[in-house]
Amino acid sequence: MIKLRIFILIIVFISFTLVSAVRSQPEDAAFDGGNYARLNIERVLFHPALYHDISKRQFDAYFTRLYGLREMETRSLLLMLPWSKKRFCLSVTSFGGKIYSENGISCVSVLPVMSGLWITSELSWTAVTISGYGRMSDFAVTQGVFYDLSRYELGFRFLNIISGGDAHTRNGRNRAFQLRAGASLSPAFKIAIGVLQETGYPALWVLENRLILGEILGLVAEIGANPSQYAFGIEIKRRTVQFVYHLKQHPDLGSTSQFGVSYRF
Repeated sequence: MIKLRIFILIIVFISFTLVSAVRSQPEDAAFDGGNYARLNIERVLFHPALYHDISKRQFDAYFTRLYGLREMETRSLLLMLPWSKKRFCLSVTSFGGKIYSENGISCVSVLPVMSGLWITSELSWTAVTISGYGRMSDFAVTQGVFYDLSRYELGFRFLNIISGGDAHTRNGRNRAFQLRAGASLSPAFKIAIGVLQETGYPALWVLENRLILGEILGLVAEIGANPSQYAFGIEIKRRTVQFVYHLKQHPDLGSTSQFGVSYRF
């Protein structure tokens, strides 16, 4: 009887992941070892109390700061396809909601400089519609460097070094600096830390632990002073198909259930 209940719980868990996903940086597709298409869907529960007695400036600050947490019962879709010898990626993003909706396109190029060293460039355009404020748009340019030393990795990005438009502020998006450092302590265990410093805000950090169980299953745990606060994930890779499920929790904004699937060709 106990085994039957456990089996039912596993089936329910897998079924639930099919309606929700993780949004990854476009560079992930360009850096990976083969061409593939990735489809990501996420469902976010956002506390509606945040909309009461909130000014336009505060509203913009919330949605600029809390990347990925849009509004109550929001669904997002991301489709990525790398081209040109795995060194170019195009991503299209669409968010739908009654209060807030967003559509954007992003082009990322990855230029190999020397063995293990890469330079990334990203150009993005976003159109935002906010209930009561109309439709706005902006663009931004991001530059980054990534260094892979087999067991160790180090990368940093300068976000929105050039930007313009009125979707977030009169002068464009806030500039930010992002740093990521990681190490493979063993073939089965990886650890990484990320830091984000955005203009006008205190620095945020997140610590990620990744446990790889064989060639199929991977477990991920995150904790840090970022919008998710803490997160747990499971990744299943089978030949050319990979499934990813993450559950993130914010103490004030609620939870984000995320599911992603990748197909390598």
